[in-house]
Amino acid sequence: MIDFESMRGKTILVDIDGTLVRDGEVSLNDESRALLARLREFGDVYLVSNSPDDERVRVIALDAGVEVLSGARKPSPSLVSSLDNPHEREYAVIGNQWHTDGLFARRIGATFARVLHVRHDDDSVLTKLRYALDDALYPMRGFLGALYSYALLIRPRHWVKNVLVFAPLFFAHGLTDTVIFGSAVVAFFTFSVFSSAMYVVNDIFDIEQDRQHSKKFFRPLPSGQVSIFGAIVTAVLLIATGALGLVAVPALVPIIGAYVVLNLLYSYALKHIAVVDVITVASFYPIRVIAGAFA
Repeated sequence: MIDFESMRGKTILVDIDGTLVRDGEVSLNDESRALLARLREFGDVYLVSNSPDDERVRVIALDAGVEVLSGARKPSPSLVSSLDNPHEREYAVIGNQWHTDGLFARRIGATFARVLHVRHDDDSVLTKLRYALDDALYPMRGFLGALYSYALLIRPRHWVKNVLVFAPLFFAHGLTDTVIFGSAVVAFFTFSVFSSAMYVVNDIFDIEQDRQHSKKFFRPLPSGQVSIFGAIVTAVLLIATGALGLVAVPALVPIIGAYVVLNLLYSYALKHIAVVDVITVASFYPIRVIAGAFA
């Protein structure tokens, strides 16, 4: 049930496992070869896969007579970074799993054609469970997709940097003091939400430049996954949440205030000054340690 005409002139990215072949299988069947042959009539076709077996993927691509994109795992948009002018292309993604192929399509602004899973009686229990989970998530794809875009916007993966606020605990021998440790935990979450807010603010400042960038274009704001209004609301909510942490541990106010001011200066001007930009970014790390000491 693929609308081939909607893919005319686009870069067509086709998933392998579960879409063209069974998980772990090496050979394409005649139906899959015919599908790829027809797709080549409408646009440039590339294979994409999350399989750890690169050699098997290359064999399948050779059999299919098309190239394979590698170097990252779906749904990362880095998969298309090896293409010429990746941010200027129109994409179509064909795959059997929404939580990988569908989210990948969302991140690169592609149309998504979800096909039935290629199943077999001797599929592993893990494979069957993964397909069942994907089928359960698919009806909620609109809400979950939006939630995913906002999660990308606030970058929670960078919160790991904020564990630096716990460093002073070690030197103060406060790891076993529940009151002091509790203050450090509050400092961690306060710093996390404020840092996320600053990421959002920085993205708002940079939206026009990012739209011209071959990689940053795929971020939620420049790609249009999140509106500017939505980003502003998100930043306000994050700052409001962080304010609760400042109420709980008032000692954090001066250092968090300094962090916010420095971030705003960085987003507005300092990032455009050579050397100063690097020094400013580097300063955010000791500030985290100082915040832990203040707490």
